[in-house]
Amino acid sequence: MNKITFPLLTLVLLLVSCSSQANLSDLKQLPDAPQHEDYQVEPLVGIERGMTAPDFALNDSDGNEVHLSSFRDQQKPVLFYAMATWCPYCAQDFKALSNVYQNYEQDVSFVVMSLDLSEDAPTLAKYKERYPKLQSIPFAPGKSSILADYQITKTTTKY
Repeated sequence: MNKITFPLLTLVLLLVSCSSQANLSDLKQLPDAPQHEDYQVEPLVGIERGMTAPDFALNDSDGNEVHLSSFRDQQKPVLFYAMATWCPYCAQDFKALSNVYQNYEQDVSFVVMSLDLSEDAPTLAKYKERYPKLQSIPFAPGKSSILADYQITKTTTKY
């Protein structure tokens, strides 16, 4: 019984001592919490559904700088397509897209980037010539930072 009484008595004395030293009038008043509209919540950036896509800048095969964020004001979706000129599935996709693109050009924007980092702007410009109905779509050489941000490891990856 003595083994239990002594620790219990010590705990009670410690609590009484701490509570008697705390004087509520000495506590600093917390400032009023800011109103909800004072907070600017930044959107989550990432590649998961509901997140804002990571922004990027590319120089397309026509020499134009393309920023993903520049499409934001258009109020229409952007399809970001990672491809390679040697990919037969990409060629099938572009052939099919050529048949319908004029019907949807006003409704959706496209940005095409090569995931093969050895493909330069002249290579992509020559490849793009195979698809005359897709000339308004920017085709750009890839960047390793974008491939990493979007976790792109294979062709025909679309976001």
